[in-house]
Amino acid sequence: MRPGRAPGPPLRVAYLFGHDHFMGGGERSTAELIRSLDPELVRPLALLPGPGELYGHFLAAGTDTGLAALPTLRAPWSAAPWRAVGALARLLRRREVAVVHAGTPRAALYAGLAGRLAGVPMVWHVREALRDLPWYDALLAGLASRLLCVSAAVRDARVRPLGPWAEARAAVVHNAVDTAALRPDPGARAALRAELGVERDAVLFGLVGNVIARKGHDVCLAALARALEAAPGLPVRLLLAGRQEPEPEFAARVRALAGAPGLAGRVHVLPFTPGVRALYSALDALVLPTRSEGFSRALIEAMSMGLPVVASDLPEVREAVPGPEHALLAPPGDAQALAGQLLALARDAALRQRMGAANRARAVARFDLAAHARAVEGEYFRLLAARRGRMRRAAKAAWLAGRGVLLRAAPRARRAPGSGPVLLLAPPRLGDAALALDVPALLAGAGRRVEVLGRGPALDVLALSPHVARIHGHGPGAAGLLRAARALRGAGLGAVLDLNLDWRLATALAARATGAPCTGYDVAGRAPLYDQALPGPDDEPIAAVYARLARTLAGPEAAAPAGPALAVPGAAALAVAERLGRAGVAPGQALVVIHPGATHPTQRWGAAAFAALAAGLAARGAARVALAGGPGDAALVADVLRALAGAGAPPPVLTATDLALPELAALLARASVFVGNNSGPLHLAAALGRPTVSVMGPTVAARWTPRGPGHAVLRAPVAGCLGCARAVCPLGRALCMERVAPGAVLDAVLAALAGASGGEGGHDA
Repeated sequence: MRPGRAPGPPLRVAYLFGHDHFMGGGERSTAELIRSLDPELVRPLALLPGPGELYGHFLAAGTDTGLAALPTLRAPWSAAPWRAVGALARLLRRREVAVVHAGTPRAALYAGLAGRLAGVPMVWHVREALRDLPWYDALLAGLASRLLCVSAAVRDARVRPLGPWAEARAAVVHNAVDTAALRPDPGARAALRAELGVERDAVLFGLVGNVIARKGHDVCLAALARALEAAPGLPVRLLLAGRQEPEPEFAARVRALAGAPGLAGRVHVLPFTPGVRALYSALDALVLPTRSEGFSRALIEAMSMGLPVVASDLPEVREAVPGPEHALLAPPGDAQALAGQLLALARDAALRQRMGAANRARAVARFDLAAHARAVEGEYFRLLAARRGRMRRAAKAAWLAGRGVLLRAAPRARRAPGSGPVLLLAPPRLGDAALALDVPALLAGAGRRVEVLGRGPALDVLALSPHVARIHGHGPGAAGLLRAARALRGAGLGAVLDLNLDWRLATALAARATGAPCTGYDVAGRAPLYDQALPGPDDEPIAAVYARLARTLAGPEAAAPAGPALAVPGAAALAVAERLGRAGVAPGQALVVIHPGATHPTQRWGAAAFAALAAGLAARGAARVALAGGPGDAALVADVLRALAGAGAPPPVLTATDLALPELAALLARASVFVGNNSGPLHLAAALGRPTVSVMGPTVAARWTPRGPGHAVLRAPVAGCLGCARAVCPLGRALCMERVAPGAVLDAVLAALAGASGGEGGHDA
């Protein structure tokens, strides 16, 4: 198997159609989806089995279009289907297709087999609730990497019976329509009604859809006949609009029923027309007497047009029109009940108006085409992201599971914490340490002496806590940490708290090496090394995770002492004040500190974006701008400066990449607003009580959003995969960061500055 190209926006997505005969509801839905895709995210390729109506439609629309033969499957011994599968696989590889999207079972079979040969995942768009042969549905679901069901009813009827494995691949994405375009047209209404000879005061019901048995045209005509028997003077008309070619015998029967004596002159028959806006504008209500649906396109088109509805009482219909304020429902196939609902709606103009308004509002809120396209794009990106990381995650999980088994093979007695000092094993990163500042505060509030063992910026942050009595450094690597931990065996420690939450064992081994009772989180099988192991944290704020660890010793009701969590050294504050003074920043003058760095490239907003923000602040004279970073951020800072110079914007009043941690803390404490990515300085600024504005894409916002008021977080959910927590974007470009507009960040910074000047400290995102 040869894999397809490494996915990266814009993705090439092939849409394989099962036939080329006519534009039905499913085909129209796919065509509108293709038209509404974001060109920066997806490049569509329409693949048709022949040069017919659909082929011409996509060529006329300017869509990249090709041919892919799908021979009949009724000759199982023929070689033609297998040759077609091979040809399709070669086409997918040649066109560098990342995903193949199939809308019918036959298309799904060919796409799934060819996709397996080409290394391209297949998405099966399940549009019908009627089940095929169970083994055939199971085969198609097995070939599909994702099943997009047009309704929960379709999922429950067709996918759930296959088993949990199939349901796990399914997502519900309702059909949608262009609600901005589908609005009533009074001129078209008058013209079509005049053409049909429909009186101005007549109530015109419409049944829109192919003339096939399951659509219930015969039930509708029988119901209309009964309604007219009950109220012969009621000015009611019925318009049947749809293709008659798919089931000609049934269509002939419908024409005969429409010409029966009781209905003659009351029923109008039109062929399908793509100008559905004019068609719906002429109607007063939609009737949907269907025996089975997936998720009716005609129904949501009528809702968008503000029409009331009479329909069959089916689960898939109730998903669109859930209550009596949206539709009058009758049991499927019950002509008498349907007649009663037709009469009720025909006699009550006020009810029609209320129901139509409610349907229009629901269509705009729930079934808009743009939101539908974003949802489908999101499914593509989530699918590709999952495929890229699946093997790596499986290997890592197997290794961690094996390690856990080995650790559990060496049991030891569990000990209760003592009354001596509490040693904190510092987390590995600056931001983690800033979020852990509640730990020494809570312990100190409970009367415990707090010491810290660590290295680098994380240790420097915890050293600024007024509640830490002593710090212990250690040499590089795990060996240096273990040596330092063993050296503390005779220090009379009462307990050790391991603040590390990653999968490495070093700190858990160090906690055990101190000889003191130790507590930590059961992450990656480390529980056997602790005397007390807390369950691994969920997607909750990291600060709350650390606080829960502290309360195992401080008590559940423990509170931190009053006062700041960080104490900036006076010498550092004086040095920064002098440096700002030399740069022309007066005491009390508004200062925005921008930090463009982050641990991983996917978490960085981009030099050009930060430069545009700085230029916008300078143009408005809203604040002076300082550009800060650590030694590792020098290249990023230089990129921002080059972007500013290229735009002809003034440079920041201060550029600093040489600050030690105490001086960085002093600069952040002086800031009116901090701007950056998810980084250590962001959380340090928040710990210092400064308002912040941050850009987060792959970051899990529930865990890493700064605590408290005054913090705005900006995100761009363009690819449906926000919060993936990936160090490298599996899609090639982190559009969730790129698409956060500098203007939006500027507005958030200006709002935070206004709040800060008013003493309110910014605003929440």
